[in-house]
Amino acid sequence: MKAQLRQQILAKRLALSEQVLAAYASSLIKQIKAHPLYQKAKVVGLFSAIKHEPDLSPLLKDAKIWLLPKVLGENLIYVRYQSQSSLIKSELGILEPQGLKDESSNLDLVIIPGIAFDTKGNRIGFGKGYFDRFLSSHQPPYVIGVAYPFQMQKQIKTTKADVPVNEVLVA
Repeated sequence: MKAQLRQQILAKRLALSEQVLAAYASSLIKQIKAHPLYQKAKVVGLFSAIKHEPDLSPLLKDAKIWLLPKVLGENLIYVRYQSQSSLIKSELGILEPQGLKDESSNLDLVIIPGIAFDTKGNRIGFGKGYFDRFLSSHQPPYVIGVAYPFQMQKQIKTTKADVPVNEVLVA
C-alpha cells in the first residue's frame, strides 16, 4: 500500500511544470517565513530538493545558521551549509555539505520533505527511513513537513519505526 501510494504521488510530483513548482515553492517559503518558530529559530535544518521536492533554497539567504542533512551509512547527520558552490552530490544524487561535523544537537527547527503526509503529521518518504531514524534518535525541538496539496492524505498507515512531524505546511 505504501509503495503504491509512493509511486502514484511521486509520478504526479514529477509531472509538475516548472511554473507550478515555482508557485508551490513560493507559497511554502512565505508560510515558513511567517511561522513564529522560524522567526525565533537561530539554527535551522533544511534539505536539498530532489525529484521535484519544493525548492526552498531562497531561505538560505535569511540570517540563520543553516544545516543540511548528510547521509553517513544508514544515518543522517546535519552539517553546516556554507554556500551553494560548496555542496557536493552524494551517491543518492542529493547535494550535501562537505565536512563531517555533526551539528544536529544545535537544531532549533527542522524542515523536511516527504512524498505523502496526513493530518496527524505521519509521512511517507522514499522508504529508506533516514529521516525517521534521525528524528527518533535526535528528537529536534520542532519539525515541519512541507507538501503540495495532492500529497496530503486522510490517513497514512504507520509502523513503529515511523516518526511524525509536528506540523505540515501545504502549498
